[in-house]
Amino acid sequence: MSESFEDSQQINAPQTSQYNWLGVLKFLQDQYKEQNFKETEQMLEKQQLQEKISQIEADLKAQENINKDLIKRIKMLEFALRQERIRYTKLLQGQNISQDVIKSVMQDENTANIVKQNQSVPQVPQRKAKQHRPLLLKILEEVGLDDIFDEENELDKANQNLKVQDLKFQQKDQTALLKENDLSSFQANNAADSSFIDLSKSTSQPNNQNNQNALNATAQQEQQLSQQQSQLEKSNSGQQIPNTMRNNLQSQQENVNNNKQFDKMDETIESYKSNRQNIVQLKCQLKSHLDGVRDTYFAGNNILVTVSEDCMIKLWDTTFFFQANADTQIDPYYTLREHTGCLYTVTGFSQEICSDQNYQTVFASGSEGLIKAWSIQSSDKVDTFGTTENKNYSSGSWQVSEEPVWQIIAHPFEKKLLSASADGKVHMWSVSEEYGKTYEGKMLQQYIYKPQGDKLDIPTSCAWVYSNLNFIAASYANSNSLVLFDKESAKAQNVIKYQSDLQIDQIYRFVAHPQLRMLISGHEDSYIRFFDINQNKPVYSLKGHNDTVTGISFHQDKNYISTVGHDGFIKTWDLRQYKCLNEIKAHQSKYDEAIHSVNCSQTSDYIATAGADGVVNIYQTNV
Repeated sequence: MSESFEDSQQINAPQTSQYNWLGVLKFLQDQYKEQNFKETEQMLEKQQLQEKISQIEADLKAQENINKDLIKRIKMLEFALRQERIRYTKLLQGQNISQDVIKSVMQDENTANIVKQNQSVPQVPQRKAKQHRPLLLKILEEVGLDDIFDEENELDKANQNLKVQDLKFQQKDQTALLKENDLSSFQANNAADSSFIDLSKSTSQPNNQNNQNALNATAQQEQQLSQQQSQLEKSNSGQQIPNTMRNNLQSQQENVNNNKQFDKMDETIESYKSNRQNIVQLKCQLKSHLDGVRDTYFAGNNILVTVSEDCMIKLWDTTFFFQANADTQIDPYYTLREHTGCLYTVTGFSQEICSDQNYQTVFASGSEGLIKAWSIQSSDKVDTFGTTENKNYSSGSWQVSEEPVWQIIAHPFEKKLLSASADGKVHMWSVSEEYGKTYEGKMLQQYIYKPQGDKLDIPTSCAWVYSNLNFIAASYANSNSLVLFDKESAKAQNVIKYQSDLQIDQIYRFVAHPQLRMLISGHEDSYIRFFDINQNKPVYSLKGHNDTVTGISFHQDKNYISTVGHDGFIKTWDLRQYKCLNEIKAHQSKYDEAIHSVNCSQTSDYIATAGADGVVNIYQTNV
């Protein structure tokens, strides 16, 4: 009985599972792995959602910028339309127009009524020159071209004087000296004709003796004409002058007026030639670099910065240029030697946005693929021949690419940079100060262009679009195109194609107009092309040089640019007429290269050209 009771207890006892430490650890590890896997999935999903949110926000911001731009354009068009309507109304009413009148009318509450009246104004009849000349003169006075008809006004006055003389002659009598006057007038007319022919020949020859003969002939004609008029006044009244004599006198007066016009034309041509020669003049030459100079930059505090293929940056004092000439030897006041590769480009922040006004911040880059920042001082604060322990002007650097950097350009108002490198990317950098005066670049966005599938095209130049800083522009080596990117979303908004005789016509350098929506580029086929951003196409091209155009820069007056090329010439152009105003042989060729870049100072009247011969030419301009 006892054994059966013990057996029943063993049967009824609960069976407990066997646990060990290895099993527990394995179970915890499995749970930990599962939890980590779930957290990783959540993080990936969160990151994807954040990327989508940032992309949607960028698209929204870009769309808002486009809407703002369109609203500005609409307002500008409405403003221009209202101005034109007011001007048209005032012209029809025969009133003088000024900007004050237009502003007062536009501010008036009855502008809507005036617009309604304009709609009911009858159409202008077919234009006739004499009837609408006052209207044309009023418009020309507004734009400052009211002196166009000065010569025509002088001819009109001369014709009116002749008519007055005819009326006087008709009221006088001429009997006794009729035949003698006819004969003398006929001889005088022949003499005037012959002198006029001699004078017209003399005007084509720029000779001082011929000009003096022309003046003498004009004086003789005036003297003969005055003598004949005095004889007619002394003669008896009561008879009319014959038509032959009146015609002869008129022809003499016309010849005298023509001679005066030729004299004025000669003076105008001579003054134009002298002014054309004085537009750009060589001031001095800077000969200190050991290899080709690639770029220049006019910094604040009267500093010129030059970079070269000799891996050196040289600083020059521009105050020495004032009294210098072509034979003056000017030395740099300091040389920066920390770069280990060829330097291709230099730029800098404006003096207004630099944190320390005693230092000017510039950036240089080249074959090393990095951007190095420098905080430099003017020459009066640097001991050129002193010790160098305290002259470490380097203020930071950061790597852009393993490939060379072709160009860097600073933002006009913010601490940002654009860089174009040989790795096929254009980067936008935000430059911030770390630990005092140490600058560090943070990449904000990168811009790439793939014209053929997944193959990147290589940028050759880049620029801020000053008329709309929400966009940047870049040119590419193999696609014959200019690309406009949205600054925020990095998407290509416009691609402007151009035609050329070359299959691949590379843009070496292009610039954006500071005021107009226009891009101007220098090409390998020696042409200068003008692109309209609004129309998204090239609008004009001209034969700029006899070789590749390598540099373009705006003068202080934005109606003028200077260009350089590998033909060794610097040329100055008037953008209003697309005409070359001046050209100078600037540098000697080195292999296939002559001039790498040109830079016009925006605070002085100096122009710097960077030559492959290792020389920097300084020119003085009066535009």
